[in-house]
Amino acid sequence: MSKNNVLGFFDREGEEGRKYRTVDNMLKLSENYSENALSGKRLYSVLGGIGIALVPVLVWIIFQKFEPMGIIFIVFGITAAVLGYKLQSSHYQPQLDRVKMLIAADGIDAVYEDLLSARCLERSTVMLGSRYVFVEGVGMARLKDIREVYLKRGGRYSGSSHTEIKADVIDESGTCSLRLERSDRFGGQSAGSRLSYYRDTIYQAKIIQ
Repeated sequence: MSKNNVLGFFDREGEEGRKYRTVDNMLKLSENYSENALSGKRLYSVLGGIGIALVPVLVWIIFQKFEPMGIIFIVFGITAAVLGYKLQSSHYQPQLDRVKMLIAADGIDAVYEDLLSARCLERSTVMLGSRYVFVEGVGMARLKDIREVYLKRGGRYSGSSHTEIKADVIDESGTCSLRLERSDRFGGQSAGSRLSYYRDTIYQAKIIQ
C-alpha cells in the first residue's frame, strides 16, 4: 500500500475531508502505512532476521565450535527476513483495509460522530463509542462484530515478550485480531484484571448498543 493510496483515501476536501482527517489522526493509518513507515518496517525485519542468522556464525568464529542447532537459527533468521520483507512490501494491510471497508459501508458521518462521543477507557488508548471501538494508532471495529476478548502471550519465537489483550473481529472483510493493549501499559495491574476490565466494558457496551 503506497503512501499516495493511503493518503488518497483520507485526504479529502471540505467538511467531509475534516471528518476523514479526524478519524485518521486518531487511528494514525496514514502515518503507520506511509511508504516511509513501511520502508522502516522492511529494514527492521531484514536486519532482525539477519541478526538471528548471524548468532551461530559469531559463536563459531569466537569459540571455533559450530553447533548443529545453529543451522536452525540460520534457516529461521533467513526465513524471518524474507517473510518480513515480503509482508511489509505487500498490499495486504488488514487493519487499514478494515477501516476503509467500515467507512465505505457505514459512512464517514456514522464513524466520525461515534468517535466524537466515544469515551476513553481507563488508562488506555482505547476509545469506546456506542457502535465502534477505536484503538489509537492501531485500528477500529464495530462492537457487534467483536466475538471474543482474550489474552495473547508473547512466545519465545513470536518476536515479542509482551502479553497483549486482543479482540477477535469477524465482519465483511474477514476475520482478524485487534490489539487493545500491551502489558507495558497495564500500569501495575495484573493481566487478568486488565482482561476482566476490557471484557466487562466491551461486552456490556455490546449488549446496550
